Amino acid sequence: MAPAAHLDSAASEVHAARVAMRNALLALDEAISHGEALDPAFRRLIHTEITGTREEAALLTARLTNTRAVDRQGAV
Repeated sequence: MAPAAHLDSAASEVHAARVAMRNALLALDEAISHGEALDPAFRRLIHTEITGTREEAALLTARLTNTRAVDRQGAV
């Protein structure tokens, strides 16, 4: 079993990522409301980052699902 510090760190990082995405959304809303143009390069960059975030979220979800299945079988 992982030391609690590693699990605390994982939880903290996931929370920080969620907060960062919310802050990015707020900043983007502000930029749009102030009439800032979203050029194609910016859109591609944001799309790339969001795609990477989705992939990492899927991997985290899969890891948690696999861990839960192992825990139910009684093997650790």
